Amino acid sequence: MTNPTPDEQVSELEELAMHRAKIAEETKNLDTLRKEYDEKIAALAGEGTTQAGPYKISVTRARRLDAKKIEAAYPVAQHPEIYKRAVDTDAFKKTVAENNREPYTTLGSPTVRIS
Repeated sequence: MTNPTPDEQVSELEELAMHRAKIAEETKNLDTLRKEYDEKIAALAGEGTTQAGPYKISVTRARRLDAKKIEAAYPVAQHPEIYKRAVDTDAFKKTVAENNREPYTTLGSPTVRIS
């Protein structure tokens, strides 16, 4: 097998980018449609579990604690037991030279953007 020429590479990249752009658009449209259906289902079924033919539909609402409200009602000075120390990565970046940060860095998945 021979290596592709630069022109062949560009052509293959163009084709892949075109297909990826189509998939991204279809995914966006399907995600929007799914969200619309979820809103309609939640409005019709209400919270809880409902049987609809062969489907068991469960509607729940996420419950999250509001950290700002907790901080206002339970200041750290009076309630240190509910607080934790955390590494300030911004301060770390300011303190440690960039070339010394590598051992403390992890790489995520590659991000591909096509415009």
